[in-house]
Amino acid sequence: MEAFYGRPECLLDPTVREAQSAWGHIASDAAARAADRLRAGVVSGAWDRRHAAPRHQPALVGSPRLVTACR
Repeated sequence: MEAFYGRPECLLDPTVREAQSAWGHIASDAAARAADRLRAGVVSGAWDRRHAAPRHQPALVGSPRLVTACR
């Protein structure tokens, strides 16, 4: 997902989503709804109005964190 932070339209490609393990944790109907909402936002320009900054960032500092608990 982080690879496409500034290119959300890439996530509309089912082969891209299939290559990302995060989508495997989402029910297929929920994933389809998410892709439909993203598609609508990209096509209408709403995504760019809300999230234009990532398109111009050279990099994203947003690494996942591993959180553990000790007893």
